[in-house]
Amino acid sequence: MKVRLTRKLAPRVDGIDLSSHEVGDVFDLPPEQAWLVIAENWAIPERRMSQNSSSEHRRRVGDQLPDPPDDRLLRAS
Repeated sequence: MKVRLTRKLAPRVDGIDLSSHEVGDVFDLPPEQAWLVIAENWAIPERRMSQNSSSEHRRRVGDQLPDPPDDRLLRAS
């Protein structure tokens, strides 16, 4: 799942290595890790498609995003 890093207070969050990424970077993470950095308010889902995509292939914001993981994964440890 693509996410955009919106803040970075440390090189790792919840065991996820972000040391090679800077604020504003868009990168892929497995869905479980993506939802964790989103829940920690370190990232947002990246929903934009490339400019080369035709308009009929564009989707509305929120369409077909993976379901959030089980809420047990989002609880603070």
